[in-house]
Amino acid sequence: MTFEVIAARRALGHFLRVLKQEVLMSARLIALLAVTLAFGALSVVALLDVGYLGIFEPHFQSWGAAQVLADLVIVCLLACVWMVRDAPARGLVAWPFILLTL
Repeated sequence: MTFEVIAARRALGHFLRVLKQEVLMSARLIALLAVTLAFGALSVVALLDVGYLGIFEPHFQSWGAAQVLADLVIVCLLACVWMVRDAPARGLVAWPFILLTL
């Protein structure tokens, strides 16, 4: 009888840990999608307002703005390299994420 109670408690504890991990992962995925959609909408509005080249125009008016653009390009390239190296270990294809980043 005691063994069955202990086994049931362990199974319940394992189930609750797995459920907690799935809920956290779902919340992270929802947050990631919300941020991606918000920035995507902002990009669409900017493109409709000033066009593709108009987005980059302010970055060439001063050295400070050019520095910001260079930082963004560097971080996006580093993220792409990381995704290409990390994706196979997770069983994912990196190219959709790279296209989204670019």
